[in-house]
Amino acid sequence: MEQEIRSIISQKVAAVKAKDVNKVTAIFSVNVISYDVVGDLKYTGKAAVKKRLEEWLSTLDQVLDFEMIDPQITFSEEVGNCSSLNHIVAKTLNGDELNMYWRETNCFAHVDGEVKIIHTHSSVPFSTENGMASIALKPDASSISSTYHDVSTDRVKIAKLSYEAFQNQRKDVLEELFSDDFPLAARMINIYPKHSFLSYAILLAKR
Repeated sequence: MEQEIRSIISQKVAAVKAKDVNKVTAIFSVNVISYDVVGDLKYTGKAAVKKRLEEWLSTLDQVLDFEMIDPQITFSEEVGNCSSLNHIVAKTLNGDELNMYWRETNCFAHVDGEVKIIHTHSSVPFSTENGMASIALKPDASSISSTYHDVSTDRVKIAKLSYEAFQNQRKDVLEELFSDDFPLAARMINIYPKHSFLSYAILLAKR
């Protein structure tokens, strides 16, 4: 799944730079749901997404650069998602320069034997003072990394580490392994007998 996601990202970047609507559209499933940064609250289906792409790219005379920065990829065998900060530099038809960043998250799944985007969501923050979109924001370079997350592998690691920590009464390790909002993280040693926690760890590894 990871390689397919990275391939789709590369295909999208190249297609947007070339203003190739058909190649951009090809990465979406037939029933894709899109939450765009402008226009309707929701676009449903590849045809609607294609129309929106045509409207957007038709306002641009030339795309000088397009990139999907800091892609954070999470995947398993069946599904995946990628969040990124997208950046475009372009010339509009009226001669203005477009230089804009926005947030994008794409969800991927196998559709008829191919990995496709089944949901895409683009957004920018807005000012609570004037209600206007904050389209001039730029990312903090220090916060940008390039990582991905293999969910299936991490589940096994977490299960093993958590069981070992439980066996050794390492409450501090358990608290590090689980998120702050996980209800049992801080109380696991006191609540669960060993056989119950082993069952939980096995279940976690299989999920």
